[in-house]
Order: sequence, then structure tokens, then C-alpha cells
Amino acid sequence: MASLSGAAVSLLAIFMVLQLSSVAMATDYMVGDDRGWTGNYSYADWASKINFVVGDNLVFKYDNTKHDVYIVNGTMFQNCTVPDKNQVLPRSGYNVIPLNSPGKSWYICGVPNHCEKLGMKLAVNALPNAAPPEQKSAASSLLYSASLPFFVAMLAAATISV
Repeated sequence: MASLSGAAVSLLAIFMVLQLSSVAMATDYMVGDDRGWTGNYSYADWASKINFVVGDNLVFKYDNTKHDVYIVNGTMFQNCTVPDKNQVLPRSGYNVIPLNSPGKSWYICGVPNHCEKLGMKLAVNALPNAAPPEQKSAASSLLYSASLPFFVAMLAAATISV
């Protein structure tokens, strides 16, 4: 019976790896790494070293008594133009911004002179996911729902019989 137990464990392991491999993993990127969102740092250099993809998150960590984060368009980014105060992200000191669609997005600090003189501006280009999420049909969802308990039961039976 030991060989049945080994086979059951192997089948369960293969099944779980196949299921997990179909899940796309998002990455959280701390803007500015350990420095966070602060002045006198090249966010262009920081961003140039990363291949952002749809589903990733930008994490802005900063002193909320000194800085803020605005999502802007390309022209506002180039000119360091601060939009209406209603468009600022919550000034919490910690903002997570998901990259939901491919293309460019731009961010600036709206505190006077921080964008222009301290370089607090970030542009990123999110690439499409390499593999779009698989759309499961009702039949494949039912098959998955039925197969997982079967493999777990096989593993339990093999373990008990050993």
C-alpha cells in the first residue's frame, strides 16, 4: 500500500501545481524602494529597472505631513501641474495604486516645488499580462470542483491504509 500512498501524493501534488500555475501573481512595488516617496530621488531611474504589468500595484509610502500623491495625465506630469484638490489620493502616507490597464500612468507630489525642484514625479508603463486569465466555462468549473475533493479523498485513503 505504500506505493499507492506515494502515487496519491504525487497525483495531488501535480494537480495542485497545475492549478496554482494558472493563477497570475501581482507584484507590489514600493515606489522608491527603501526611500519611499520623497524628494531628491530619480523615480525615472527607479521605474526604468522594472517591467510593470497589468495587475501589479504601486505602493507609495511617504510622510503625509510633507507629501501627497496625485494621479495626473502626461501633460500635467511634464509641466508639474497640480490638478484640483479633489483629485488627490487620500493623504494617508500609504497609498496602493493598482495598474489595471496597459499603458502609461503618471504621478506627482502636489506640494509646491516638490515635483519641479525635488523630482517627485513618476511615470510608469504597464505592459499587458503575458497570459490573460483563463475564462473557465461552467463545465470546467464543475470538473475542478469535483476533482479536488476526489484527490483529497484519495490522499486521505492512501494515508490511512498505510
